[in-house]
Amino acid sequence: MNIGVTENLRNDILLKKIMKKVLNANSNTIDIGAYKGEITELILKIAPNGQHFAFEPNPVFFEQLQKKFGNKVKVFPFALSDEEGESTFYVVGYDPALSGLSRRNFDARKVKAIKVQVKRLDAVIPKEVKIDFIKIDVEGAEGKVLKGGIGLITRHRPIIAFEFGKGGSEYFNTYPETLFNFFDSLQYDLWDYASFLKGKSPLTKETFRKVWEENQIYNFVAVPKEVFSK
Repeated sequence: MNIGVTENLRNDILLKKIMKKVLNANSNTIDIGAYKGEITELILKIAPNGQHFAFEPNPVFFEQLQKKFGNKVKVFPFALSDEEGESTFYVVGYDPALSGLSRRNFDARKVKAIKVQVKRLDAVIPKEVKIDFIKIDVEGAEGKVLKGGIGLITRHRPIIAFEFGKGGSEYFNTYPETLFNFFDSLQYDLWDYASFLKGKSPLTKETFRKVWEENQIYNFVAVPKEVFSK
C-alpha cells in the first residue's frame, strides 16, 4: 500500500478521536510498527499513567524512539509475527514507512535488506500487564502479528486499531475473510475508523471484503462485542 500524505493525516485525526473515546489516563497500550512515534506520543498524552510498549524493527527509528520516550515507553527492536527467529526486513529508502518483512513490488535499487529478530507478541509482553489498546501498522503482516498475540488478545480483550489493505496483506497470504474470521472467532466486531466514530453498524464479512477490494479505506478498529453490550 502507498497511502498519500493527506489520507494518512485524516486517518491519524480519526485514530486520535478513537483513542480519546476508548482510553483513559491509566490505560496500557502497545504500538506495533511505531515508526517515528507519532501515535505513541498521542497515547502518552491521553494515558499518561499507563504502561506503554512500542515495536520498531528499523534500527534508525528504534534508536530515535528510545531517545524520544526514555523510560516512558518500553521500546523493542523486534518485528512481530506468529513465529520466532531471524528474518529479512526490507527498508524502503524513498519511503521508510513502507518498510516491512515482505519486499513487495519495490525498486530494488532503493530497498535495503537487513536482518532483524522476529518475536511473538505473546512471548514479549508480560502476562500480568492488562493491555487495553493495540495499534498495528506492519505493511501487510497484520494477520501474523495477531496470531502471535492471540493469548494476550484472548486474555485481556484489548481494542485493536489496525491498517489492512490490498497491496500488502496478500504478500502474507492474509485476505479479508482470514482476518474477519479471526476476529469473529474471538467475538470481536469490525469497523472502519469513520463508521465507528459515527456509531454505524459493524462490518459484515461481505462488506469487509468489499472495502478491501475497493482499496480506498485501509484503517479499521476491532472491538470486543461485550464493550457495547454492557
